[in-house]
Amino acid sequence: MNKYDLNYLKSFSLPKGIGPRHGLINDGIIYFVTEYSNEVYALGQDNKILRSSKTITTDCTSYGATLIIKDGIVYCSNRGEETIALFDINTFKYLKSYPVYGKHSRHMINYEDYIITFNKNSDNVVIIDMKNGEKVLEFEYPQAACGCIIK
Repeated sequence: MNKYDLNYLKSFSLPKGIGPRHGLINDGIIYFVTEYSNEVYALGQDNKILRSSKTITTDCTSYGATLIIKDGIVYCSNRGEETIALFDINTFKYLKSYPVYGKHSRHMINYEDYIITFNKNSDNVVIIDMKNGEKVLEFEYPQAACGCIIK
């Protein structure tokens, strides 16, 4: 299979009520984070769920938002818990969490060794070092919802 051929899977079924929010394809596997159930899933080409995990570690009201995959780690943002949860890509073993340094992270993107998170309810954009989870830079941005890198 050509790794860029997206026609191999026409549709797939997920448990009712989980609210898939954001997904991406990496090495022929579809990864997605759910808004309502705060879970991350890996789906194989045969329409089977390969693995899944909760993305929050507390019982707070939270909603999954977006994900990034880099260097064997899946990063999932959580609105409510205000964290980015890190998982091993092969096992979905929870590794740790970082704060988003804001409220209601709507989107995040990866640039080199940094995560840029767009925190809508705190009106800020924050650049986070992926290695240690520390805030590198923060700036005000009203109703920050998304962004992209243009090279």
